[in-house]
Amino acid sequence: MKVCIIGSSGHWAYALPQLKHHTVIGIAPGFAGEDMSAVAASLAAEAIHTPIAADYRTLLENGADIAIVNTRFDRNAAITVECLQRDIFVFSEKPLALDEASLARIEAAQKTSRAFVCAMFGIRFEPWFLCIQEAVKNIGQITMINAQKSYKLGVRPDFYKKRATFGGLIPWVAIHAIDWIYSVSGPVFQSVSAVSTKTCNGEYDELETAALCIFQLENGAVASVNADYFRPLSAPTHDDDRLRIAGSEGVVEYREGRVLLIDKNGRQELPLPKEQNIFEQFLRRIGGENTGVTPEEGFAVTRLALAARRAADTGKKILL
Repeated sequence: MKVCIIGSSGHWAYALPQLKHHTVIGIAPGFAGEDMSAVAASLAAEAIHTPIAADYRTLLENGADIAIVNTRFDRNAAITVECLQRDIFVFSEKPLALDEASLARIEAAQKTSRAFVCAMFGIRFEPWFLCIQEAVKNIGQITMINAQKSYKLGVRPDFYKKRATFGGLIPWVAIHAIDWIYSVSGPVFQSVSAVSTKTCNGEYDELETAALCIFQLENGAVASVNADYFRPLSAPTHDDDRLRIAGSEGVVEYREGRVLLIDKNGRQELPLPKEQNIFEQFLRRIGGENTGVTPEEGFAVTRLALAARRAADTGKKILL
């Protein structure tokens, strides 16, 4: 298939292992001044040499079958709509949109398109989460879920300084943890309350550095998400992902590379399965297989993240 890459601001490299089996017709910035040199260098390292177009629309007009859309976050939704209107499949950075109106435009475009969009929820296919999804079947009725996303702040592009271009910590970082909860519990969210803070954000102006979200689920279950940019620079990894799921018959927990299950048989560390690749799953879905992240899941989780951000902004509980 013919693939183009629009932008360099997201996780386009999910697709890198598969691109050698396809034709990369070009790469292009998603906004004026976006630097595409790192993308070009990464492709060249895999012996994939492709031109850099000045305008991404020339790539869409040049017969692209798939567009990898991962430019500045406020640009992703509009470009996704353009692609769907041209019947081009979209592998998009999350969140799919920074506001409800933009998300609605994507959904409307997909209804009349022969193509569809896949959100980059790549952590779903990491070994630990695949293990969690199986283990949770052994702990009875889910009663509580605690999820964590902690990142190093490091040096971020200037567009992170403004809510209008960045979107906020909850839609960008916490959305992964929201997706984990959605993946193990299903569409059973009833309400969300949240808080966020910009404390100690240095020169990053409007950037939130920490957020807490509390979700009420069906059957009396509750779930929490904490996200922050306070992972120390000296830490051995960029992120510190954690997930704990308590059920009526046991508890399963992930932290620091290990999945632990405590149930009627006692405590055990579970073996991790082989990692999968989200872009490969996306390609298989294009081919007609029922696998990977569905468009509906991308829409639902994006909508949940936007609702959680609104709850933090307003200080009000949002009914879902």
